[in-house]
Amino acid sequence: MSNDFDAYGGGGQQYQGGHVEPHRGTVLIVFAILGWFVCPIFSVVAWVMARADLEKIRAGQMDPAGEGLTNAAKIVSIIAIVLNVLAIVGMCLLFGVGLATAANEGGANLPVEIGEETVFGEEITSPAMDMPVGDPGDVPHRLLGPGPKGATGAVAETPAAADPEATVEDPYRRVLGLASQNPDGALLLARTILTDEKKTGELSDAQLRNLLLLTTRLAQSVGIRKARSGDVEGGHQLFRQSAGHYRSLKDKFKPLTPNETQVGRHVFYNEACALSVAGENKVALAALQQSFQHGWDDLDHIGKDPDLDNLRKLPEFNQLLATQRSAVVERAKKSLARELATNTPFPFAFSLPDLDGKPLSLEGQKGKVVIVDIWGTWCPPCRAEIPHFVKLQERYGKDGLQIIGINYERGQNPIPGIKAFAKEFKINYPCVIGDPATRNQVPAFRGYPTTLFIDRSGVVRLKVVGLTPYERLEAIVTTLLAEPGPKTDTKAKTKAPPTKKKPAVKTSSVWRPGRYQMAA
Repeated sequence: MSNDFDAYGGGGQQYQGGHVEPHRGTVLIVFAILGWFVCPIFSVVAWVMARADLEKIRAGQMDPAGEGLTNAAKIVSIIAIVLNVLAIVGMCLLFGVGLATAANEGGANLPVEIGEETVFGEEITSPAMDMPVGDPGDVPHRLLGPGPKGATGAVAETPAAADPEATVEDPYRRVLGLASQNPDGALLLARTILTDEKKTGELSDAQLRNLLLLTTRLAQSVGIRKARSGDVEGGHQLFRQSAGHYRSLKDKFKPLTPNETQVGRHVFYNEACALSVAGENKVALAALQQSFQHGWDDLDHIGKDPDLDNLRKLPEFNQLLATQRSAVVERAKKSLARELATNTPFPFAFSLPDLDGKPLSLEGQKGKVVIVDIWGTWCPPCRAEIPHFVKLQERYGKDGLQIIGINYERGQNPIPGIKAFAKEFKINYPCVIGDPATRNQVPAFRGYPTTLFIDRSGVVRLKVVGLTPYERLEAIVTTLLAEPGPKTDTKAKTKAPPTKKKPAVKTSSVWRPGRYQMAA
């Protein structure tokens, strides 16, 4: 199973927005208005009654130690206080609802841009996955599209239809609003729309495309969660459904964007895992082939994934792996050439204490190809990438490669934990303790791990975010190692002929070009 699929990020569309049902907003509006209008009435009445009681106390007609205020005055005062509190709460809630609704409706009305930019709202980093609304099951809807030739698998009943008088725009917006807070509910609702030809017919092409992609992602995300929690069968069922949605997207909208293609590599890989576990090896092999075609390049993961144990029994599997290994390397080199050509270098330098408190600087690595791994021992993708770096340092260290880990840890004294981790994973390169100033040098820092590739001249040639397959890392390293080192100034080494001394000239304090260099 592919464990690093992010339903909302990782180069694809991201969704956020809070859907608020209309009747709730109306209740809050009425609640707030009544509170603010009725409150003054009760407050005035309470004040009048209290004044009357005080006059009686002063006139000796009422015992202040006994009765105090009359029961009526007490009741009215309490009601006034409660209404004031409720009115304030109501207005605060109403204000929050207004913001959420505006964000949700505003995002839904924006033109849909299927590409590299965020669609429908802002980025989210940790979508909620803890609000299940029941197993959506397998839905035999028309837009799922066929699976790989020969694939089998039963599907469950179609979800209940929505209100026939409601427009498709309402549930469509609800899917977008639920996606980040309740993926299970969003998935169920999205599939309800996709089973209804009338509803899908009311969507624009851009909306349908977006909905198919989002449904694909949601099915992946919920499926991964189910599989991790022990419901492997339910998770695999959703992987197969997700692949069906994705095939519908491919059939209806051509060509796919780079981000949509990137989603396909995870979708088909997880479908291959589900089919392999089910014993449908030939079909699983076809799905794995499609995963490669969409850019899957983590051959190490394929070699260790227990879900593919049945596939490994086929001679075709090893043949496919050998063929794809060469293809992955070539693809990585071509992609790398484009990235290096378009990369914008940025200044980066540090001098930080290592695990023994000794300073280590990037300046001291001039003449070497340097990989700077910005990571933390608490970060699962970071930990998964460490064996790649260990292997690279062992293999290419003698050729001029130097890897440096910059640790960002949690806790007051992280060094013992880092040392224990380094010993366990046999880390063969230095680690230093990072600070905010160093991390802030990285433009648009997104998360961990972030890897910087620095050439022999000390120029940052590439920045990569996230867990990276070994083949791609190796392609970057070998490319940079093959480049010539910094040129030496041969003229400077040649001894200049002696020149006659000129008589001293008085100088003034007037600035002349070349005398001073402004600080960077």
